[in-house]
Amino acid sequence: MKVRSSLMAVFVLLVLGFGVPAWAQTDEEHFQTFPFNFSNPGARPSAMGGAFIGLAQDASAAASNPAGLTFLTKKQVYVEYKNMYTPVVRLSAFDSMLTGFGTFTSTNRVSIPGFINLAVPLKNGRATVAFSMQRFLKYSTTFALAARRSFSSSEAVYPNVSTVLDYSGTSYLGSVGYKVNDKLRVGFSGSLNYMSAFQTSARTSTKTSLGTITVPNTSMNGSDIAFGLNAGVLYELHPMLTVGFSYTKAPSFTQTEFVNDTNLTFSGTAVPVKFNIPDRYGVGIAFKPLSRFTVVFDAVRVNYSDLAKDTRTIYYAGYNFAAAGDAKQAAPVAGSFYMDNATEFHGGFEAQVFRGQRNSAFARFGVFSMAPHNLLYKPPTATSDAPFGVVTAGPSNPPCDQKNPGTGCYPTSIVLQPLWAASRFYIGEGVPDSTAATGFRLDNALSVAKTDIGVTFGAGIAIGGGFQLDFAYVTTNNLRRNEVVVSTAIRF
Repeated sequence: MKVRSSLMAVFVLLVLGFGVPAWAQTDEEHFQTFPFNFSNPGARPSAMGGAFIGLAQDASAAASNPAGLTFLTKKQVYVEYKNMYTPVVRLSAFDSMLTGFGTFTSTNRVSIPGFINLAVPLKNGRATVAFSMQRFLKYSTTFALAARRSFSSSEAVYPNVSTVLDYSGTSYLGSVGYKVNDKLRVGFSGSLNYMSAFQTSARTSTKTSLGTITVPNTSMNGSDIAFGLNAGVLYELHPMLTVGFSYTKAPSFTQTEFVNDTNLTFSGTAVPVKFNIPDRYGVGIAFKPLSRFTVVFDAVRVNYSDLAKDTRTIYYAGYNFAAAGDAKQAAPVAGSFYMDNATEFHGGFEAQVFRGQRNSAFARFGVFSMAPHNLLYKPPTATSDAPFGVVTAGPSNPPCDQKNPGTGCYPTSIVLQPLWAASRFYIGEGVPDSTAATGFRLDNALSVAKTDIGVTFGAGIAIGGGFQLDFAYVTTNNLRRNEVVVSTAIRF
């Protein structure tokens, strides 16, 4: 059962480390879920599960923990290259909310120069300054969604849409690390961040037996500049153990979206839309039990709630709930949409497998977790006979959390239903299978609401004191993403 369009896209922004930045949004289809991961740039940390806050011993420390810049003893140029594969699944077709059958799109691999850095130790031997460019966002896609039914109505209540998206973003960082004494190092990075956003969404009204439902065309074509900062600390508790702390105050962008843009010419009612990148803070350790073996671990708290705190109601602002089957429902109010904060974990090790007089070789391995952070909705409870957030089920139905949503168990809210369906299903293609009850089995299935576990490995070589080359491969089990990372440092 191949289908061409979807109710909800799993938008995976092709960004550094599987997605450094993320943002707030509107209630439109293309902003309903964003799987992101906040990992550190560079092939060396990438090969160790992204853990680097407690180690931070190369130029990528400018982004992960600028206190680590003080380990650099020579001027150096550092360049990172990424090649990424990010498949997309979409709930699709008229009845996809009930079946979970949709489309699996194997996207083209994307290559970008992810991180470029120039670091210069100062003559006093205590301070290092660095200047970096980080490509934090590169995402382009085109998709179409058919008119779709809800759980509570057998008619199409979500109009079809055709959307084109093109987002890009770059950070320019100035960093300084300072060695306070032999045990304590501190650092600071300030960033000037540029983001451009192009989007057009054309929608066609849908008619039910109770009336017509119209959602406006929208468009966006602009850019914005915002500031951010990152501060870090490293402290040597023992010659074998270092702890680190990093805090990132992320930038917040404002773009203008045009609502009721009939001809998609970037006209209509101008509405400011916030794009908030979540603040985050983390703690890391680097443990060196042997001279040739290092273990690293990071725990990072990500304020995903920042993504949704300024969500604008555009899709449902003039929505005809009576035509969808419940005249008592109403448009979302401020604070209705939300995301949960989460703690993500990264860990790995590095082994020096060869050590000569001037040259060395390293092997690395790691794992990491990425928490789900799909958009959630808490409806008002006083505008319907039943509270919107209460899932309904018949007398013979088992508890709703123990069964699939397509068998009579669903939330009453028209707004909540598509978000709830996407969080309950593994979404994939319906492949004909005569042994299955529905005649189809689920293939190439992904879930946006489950923790994604990643496995990483890599290697590196250091030649003399002037050249280093590192490689990493990253793959995840749930969202099936993978990337190749290569970075090099030239010291002089």
